[in-house]
Amino acid sequence: MKEFSICQKEDFAAAAHLFGNAHYIDLNNGQILLCAEFSSENHKNKWHGTEAVHFPHPLSSQTVGSEIANHLVHLNIQPSDSTYQAVQKISAIHPLMKLE
Repeated sequence: MKEFSICQKEDFAAAAHLFGNAHYIDLNNGQILLCAEFSSENHKNKWHGTEAVHFPHPLSSQTVGSEIANHLVHLNIQPSDSTYQAVQKISAIHPLMKLE
């Protein structure tokens, strides 16, 4: 399952070995919006231990909240959007970030 995070590009580059597949969008604040699939559960757990801001699970009804939405205002992401709704908007800009 693809997972979404907001992080520094340098942090992504340093952890690139953890990802089986990854795509990103440069954000206006110098960070990146990362869509990644992990090579293993261990790699996923290591990434979740970093300072990246992690989206709720894509199939969760939990909203992305204001911390994530504030990074993505220019992508029309609202705090009340679920991860699924946010990904629908994001994938309109970067089709490889679709959940399918």
